Amino acid sequence: MGTRNRKGKVLPNRPHRRAYFVTEPIPAISMALHYMILNTEIPINKQGNKITVPKIECDLRKIENCDFIKWCRKYALAVTEPQWFAMITNLARLEGGPSLIHEISALDMFRYNHKQTQRLIERVVANGYSPTSCKKLIKLGFHCRKLGQCSVKAPTDLTFIHHIQEMIQ
Repeated sequence: MGTRNRKGKVLPNRPHRRAYFVTEPIPAISMALHYMILNTEIPINKQGNKITVPKIECDLRKIENCDFIKWCRKYALAVTEPQWFAMITNLARLEGGPSLIHEISALDMFRYNHKQTQRLIERVVANGYSPTSCKKLIKLGFHCRKLGQCSVKAPTDLTFIHHIQEMIQ
């Protein structure tokens, strides 16, 4: 401690400096996403009210058949922020979806904040985010055992397919 770190050449914007302990966590991609989510404002229309989008009518119970939603519920503490955001994009527009988002998010008592979660739900709806696809969920680290066998492209689709099939019968 206190000695000079003399690796490499001295650059104008990066001179040699004294060594020290890092006492704060080094920002990671998930932390950047976290602060981006927290600091995003919800659009407001000319009357000064928050923009509202009608909820999509569906059978929300059907989404509980999705392995991703089951996993988010069972392993709430292991859900990363990008995975959490993906869950929100799939549930936010559904009738009863925001309540389900809060219910699942609250299972992580260390990170859950009702106000911040509600703000993110409103942002997802107002900005028209598309539901995160099953293939994207795989890239985010979720391993779906039904990929390729399932008839949907995103968890949200489960509520519509089953709803449409029930209407036909």
